[in-house]
Amino acid sequence: MEESRSFHDYRIDEGKVYLELSKGPEKTLRVLSNLVDIGYYGVIISRNPNLRIPHVKEKGLGRYWLAASDDPRAIQPDIVSINSVCSSLPPRSVILVDRIDYMLMKGDFDKVMEVINFLNELSYLHQHIVLISVDPQTFTTHQIAAIEKECTTIAAHRDTTMPLEYMDIIRVANVKSLARIDFGYSEIMAELGISKPTARKRISTLLHQKYLKEKSIGRKKLFTITDKGRKLID
Repeated sequence: MEESRSFHDYRIDEGKVYLELSKGPEKTLRVLSNLVDIGYYGVIISRNPNLRIPHVKEKGLGRYWLAASDDPRAIQPDIVSINSVCSSLPPRSVILVDRIDYMLMKGDFDKVMEVINFLNELSYLHQHIVLISVDPQTFTTHQIAAIEKECTTIAAHRDTTMPLEYMDIIRVANVKSLARIDFGYSEIMAELGISKPTARKRISTLLHQKYLKEKSIGRKKLFTITDKGRKLID
């Protein structure tokens, strides 16, 4: 189904795991709706058993409640249970895992990463599209960085001339903003492994182009992403 790669607003390829950092799964729901609409079989694994998907007929959708419950709709938050659902899916299905942070409440972060790595292997072997929704406020910055390394960002289907080294700063700024944290030069240097002069130069460029905005607390300069900057992510 090559059409999915340019369908509607997002660039989506089979065989990959995609990540949305947000309190709610709005973007992943739109992607799921788009893909089911063109013929993909969709599955939702969510903490909310009544999660509504706009413009999607239930007959093209499987639903599972992510919960430690004996309810027949429930699956346990672990690899064995998720595999029991996904192993019977037809090739090239789309799977939305909403609130994977719930797994953090039921175990340590290594268990969360085990599930994400499993979903990566599953998507590659069966050419599934996996969509993961994560509330960034439930993880540390380092944990978010580890999750991002194993996933692909959901990208808008439009070209951008923004160089990758500047997009790296935009992505860090977006994660910080979702967690309601301003950042300084030292955070960018630590996150991206760049020198202070390089961080200053790149941030100065992004400020000038209004992708970031600056505020001062005492003698310290802090930065946050603007709406214009968020559009590069959304």
